[in-house]
Amino acid sequence: MTVEDHTPPTITCAGNKTVECASAWSFDAPTATDTCGTVTVTILGTVTNTTGHCCGTFDTTRTWRATDACGNTANCSQKVTVADRTPPTLTLNGAAAMTVACHSKFTDPGAKATDACAGDLTSAIITTGVVNTDLVGQYPLTYTVTDPSGNSTSTSRTVKVVPGISINNVSLVEGQSATTSALFLISLNSTSTVPVSVSFATGDNTASVADNDYVPTNGVITFAPGETNKTLTVLVRGDTRVELDETFFVNLSNPTNAILSRAQAVCTILNDDLLDSDGDGMPDAFEIANHLNPNDPNDAALDADGDGVTNLQEYQAGTDPNDPASRPDILATEPVGNDVVISFSTSLGKTYRVEYNDSAPVGPWTALQTVTGTGGIMQVIDAGAIGYARRFYRVLVVP
Repeated sequence: MTVEDHTPPTITCAGNKTVECASAWSFDAPTATDTCGTVTVTILGTVTNTTGHCCGTFDTTRTWRATDACGNTANCSQKVTVADRTPPTLTLNGAAAMTVACHSKFTDPGAKATDACAGDLTSAIITTGVVNTDLVGQYPLTYTVTDPSGNSTSTSRTVKVVPGISINNVSLVEGQSATTSALFLISLNSTSTVPVSVSFATGDNTASVADNDYVPTNGVITFAPGETNKTLTVLVRGDTRVELDETFFVNLSNPTNAILSRAQAVCTILNDDLLDSDGDGMPDAFEIANHLNPNDPNDAALDADGDGVTNLQEYQAGTDPNDPASRPDILATEPVGNDVVISFSTSLGKTYRVEYNDSAPVGPWTALQTVTGTGGIMQVIDAGAIGYARRFYRVLVVP
């Protein structure tokens, strides 16, 4: 009797499966048995198909063969489909809640998107929503991205447009005594439908509380809905000390329902204390700079440059007491119709009085007009003066 083996072995493959793109996977090894003995399992081949797939997806089929000791064989296969079923990852650039000042420029920081199969999809993000920075309110922006396999995801941010708060700089003359009010304007650049508040506090610079230059203050200012302006008063202390101009700060912080557009103001205290040791009307600094004696009151009536104008008058006019070409003087008198136009040079901030005389240049003199100098040439009109036989004019600096 001859015992032969003509029956193929039994080989069983795992079922077909689907795995996620970019995940780790492998084929499942088959199992094989034979009724007569041992079985050898080998891979016949692996076929990969990308037709109908994209962006890293595909399907692949592996075939195994089981062979027994007598050469009988049996085959089986497993198909693995690599698919993309996971939405892209969408991440905001910047915060999900942003606040910007009304009438300012808003630049959307956008978002970025990545996909395990398709890679960088940032350029495919679609943004919906518009931020109107000229109107106080809340504006949603939505970002959506879809990968080539149709998986989609969205995220959003809210942009809140609020009034901008600012505070102005202030300059004022110090004063000789008591206090002077420095008035700071705190303003919103747009109305609000809800209350707006901001904290304020003074701070030293060259002016200081310790030196009794100003009265420190702090607190909170609140704008009711619809209000846009508030005034903050800081008291500046007057004195008679000769010192340079000084400054202190008012700082804003902790805004509510608003954003700080200009958070610091500077108050400049203009010194009005000019030391005059000899009491001749000319400050010591002027006398020293112009080679006069700050301890000699008699030099006020002298004429250092011989231009007919005293040293005191030169100081009052803002001219050079050592330069005969620098003097308060009438540059021209010109007839214009029935009027006479008087032109003369001025120094900025000085007060000038134009006078006339119809009899003789020594007087009596009648005031025509008083003006404040601009630092350039100014003109005063004497209406109807062309009808007079003669008329003299002069310009005086008013102390």
